[in-house]
Amino acid sequence: MKIIFLFSFFLLSSLKMRGEVRYYQYLIKDLSNKKNPVQIITSSFDKQSFLKTHGGAFSIGINTMRSWKCMGKTSKSICKSPELWMFESILNPKSKKE
Repeated sequence: MKIIFLFSFFLLSSLKMRGEVRYYQYLIKDLSNKKNPVQIITSSFDKQSFLKTHGGAFSIGINTMRSWKCMGKTSKSICKSPELWMFESILNPKSKKE
């Protein structure tokens, strides 16, 4: 009886759970690349994790431009930032949101 109760509890609670992920947009300055020294990159890594996985502070310079949170299904592509939603609604008020 306990097993059925626990199974039912976890099954029902998992149906209401929704994921979320935070995205960051960085201005990256590659200190070793002279041809393409600056890039804008969007990532789900926070600043410290991004630095650790991309060579550290001696190989890249990193500045956070913006960050936003995506709610719901996190397996799809990166959701639009709130600023982009705002500009699209101003430029094209009849367009539908995703």
